[in-house]
Amino acid sequence: PLPITGLVSVGVTCGYFVLDCAVLWLYARECEAEQGASGVALMWMHHVVSLIVWPYCAVTSRGAFFVIFFLFTEWSNLLQNIYGLSSAAQLVGRGTLLALGVAWIVGFFVNRIVPAPWALYAYWRVLARPGCGFSPVGRWTGLLTVPVPFGLNAWWFSLMLKEALASLA
Repeated sequence: PLPITGLVSVGVTCGYFVLDCAVLWLYARECEAEQGASGVALMWMHHVVSLIVWPYCAVTSRGAFFVIFFLFTEWSNLLQNIYGLSSAAQLVGRGTLLALGVAWIVGFFVNRIVPAPWALYAYWRVLARPGCGFSPVGRWTGLLTVPVPFGLNAWWFSLMLKEALASLA
């Protein structure tokens, strides 16, 4: 079973997702201007699917490894929020903002991109083989949902690099 710290972490992160959904809803125009319509749609999908799948996995202890892994990757959002708020509110100078941006990109890369091949290998070993111990519904839920964050992370990282390179030009 998932340890109590894992259950609490799922609850706290799902609370963050609910709050982020409220922001997406209450500030729809601003979010769309910042992220584009497809970015907002992806955020809705990411949050709603996580709000359904993560608690299910946590309570049933099915796919808990992947939930804990994805929970761990969420810490890089702290760097994103510090950078975004500092930039929007002009709280720091250009040099400090540059350092925050670099820290965010490096943190994202180390936390989400570097371990991706290992986690995808674990995904393949656990879920892709018949007789993995999951019910058919649990197995298909895992097969269909686990790869999504890896694709999102790769896409978001490419956007971060594109934006960073554009700001240096």
